[in-house]
Amino acid sequence: EKPSRALLIFSIPMIIGNLFQQAYTIVDSAIVGRYVGETALAAVGASYALTSIFICIAIGGGIGASVIISHHFGGHNYGRMKTGIRTALLSFLFISLILGGIGLIFSQQIMEVLNTPADAIDIAVTYLNIYFLGLPFLFMYNILSSMFIQEAMLRQDAIVEEAVPEMLKAGGAVMQKAQQEEIKTRFNSRRSTGALLASIKVSAVKEIDGGKRVEIYPNGKDKHGVRNAEKGFVLNYGRSNMPARPWFTAANEKAADDVVSEMRRVWEEKQNEER
Repeated sequence: EKPSRALLIFSIPMIIGNLFQQAYTIVDSAIVGRYVGETALAAVGASYALTSIFICIAIGGGIGASVIISHHFGGHNYGRMKTGIRTALLSFLFISLILGGIGLIFSQQIMEVLNTPADAIDIAVTYLNIYFLGLPFLFMYNILSSMFIQEAMLRQDAIVEEAVPEMLKAGGAVMQKAQQEEIKTRFNSRRSTGALLASIKVSAVKEIDGGKRVEIYPNGKDKHGVRNAEKGFVLNYGRSNMPARPWFTAANEKAADDVVSEMRRVWEEKQNEER
């Protein structure tokens, strides 16, 4: 899959989330302006800059906490992970209570510093006090939602880590069968190719350059001491006195779609097991 497509798919939930956030602000302003009045709308608008700061603090705190917790989760340090969760929740609960308390005490002065219109300042102070009363819930929501999202992503990574070896083995088995069938089809003499057919094996899952893979190729030697891999190579590409008969090239091309389908089947089974 192309990186640009993967990034686009990854960004779609964030884009949708931001659209909903903007839609909430627009609808909120529309309802207040239409059914409460212009003064109330001015009060909400005057409070918006301040409330946005608290929203950013809550979101940033949630992201920061989720990074630390996910680090311990990924390292299987579950004791430290639980300590991190408790510390994050208690710390941000304490911070939100302190900020909310300061806001309730000084909301009038804050609105005056923000040059709120005189006819809207009383409504703005009331709106802001309600917001400060809900500040602990705002912080706790953002902290917990960030943790749950991060946990879901880590669980998905764990599923991938477990599924990939099984997907590779399943795909390798399909390719192995395709290569063996191609040998039967292309070569009439089992006496000369029987050992080659039987020698085609799927290797164990290998980690190379940070990725995983399996290899499907002829193993061992025939009864004359000739390496089966060498024999298969010569048959596929030919030599000066023998034409090429591309058996494994053709087998790989024919089986490509079946390999992808089998690997997808294993992946879907793994996904269903987790549900």
